[in-house]
Amino acid sequence: MASLKETTTISWNEAIILFQVAIDPWRQRQITTQQSRRDVLEVFLFSKLYYLAQALPMPAVTALAITAAASVFLWGDAGFGDKWVAWETLHCPLTSSGLAITHLPSRAEALLVKQACWMAAQENQLAAHLAYWHGSALSHLCPQLQPPQDLS
Repeated sequence: MASLKETTTISWNEAIILFQVAIDPWRQRQITTQQSRRDVLEVFLFSKLYYLAQALPMPAVTALAITAAASVFLWGDAGFGDKWVAWETLHCPLTSSGLAITHLPSRAEALLVKQACWMAAQENQLAAHLAYWHGSALSHLCPQLQPPQDLS
């Protein structure tokens, strides 16, 4: 049986490939504004990753790979390449001259914690099992998530 780390790595590696496959058709389109490209990233591309982020922790390497692909999509194809802006600025709201792009690692962690806390609050065997396996990895984020003493 594969460990959580092995399962996480395999699943997120597949997610990176699928993200790149999903982004390719959007690169072919004539999307002329950064705001439109940002909307495509947020609505169509990042949202696909959120399902997996609810179940498995996102490794830093995955976040970097996805951010790199998103950066190429956002800046690379339409002549925006000479206008460099720090990613931290892009995460700022539109009212603060940012593009309000989601900080993917933070969103992934928030979704995972939310799901884990919800499952821990449920009175069923699945929640107990998942708390047992994920509880130690998430205990610093959700202190009430404690592995049960007995799963029988």
